[in-house]
Amino acid sequence: MGASPWYLRPPAWIDGGMRSPNALLGAMPVRGQNRAMKPVGLHHVSVNVPDVAGAIPFYTEVLGLTQRADRPDFGFAGAWLNVGDQQVHLIEAPTPPDLGQHLALAVGEIETTVSELRASGVEVTEPVVVAKGLQSFLHDPFGNTIELYQPASFVGPASEE
Repeated sequence: MGASPWYLRPPAWIDGGMRSPNALLGAMPVRGQNRAMKPVGLHHVSVNVPDVAGAIPFYTEVLGLTQRADRPDFGFAGAWLNVGDQQVHLIEAPTPPDLGQHLALAVGEIETTVSELRASGVEVTEPVVVAKGLQSFLHDPFGNTIELYQPASFVGPASEE
């Protein structure tokens, strides 16, 4: 039997190949100290789906992401999708148990978005106020949770009565 694909192997620290993440926390800089790592944004997030070919129409036709043509052959099925300046990478692997992890997509008009998704047969929660924005939730066909978030900059002023 060959080696498991990288996405099914446990992190190296579980095998004893590295120190655990908790052990590494002691080496982290104190807040405010200079450090080399300074993230400038989020490039992509990966989402496991058991059928990439079946997931692409949902993510492109229903959610409006666009498929990229430049994904190399990594030896397992997958797809790269653009969403604004960021990407979603679909990886053909079992959908993990729902433990709260989710992908959040920013939208401009959440009420319109929810109506359009419902008209397409997608179950979506009612938008609720969170901080100064609005959010709703849905699931992809494989059970992955997706949040729709309308930032405060797109939320109009409260009506005065």
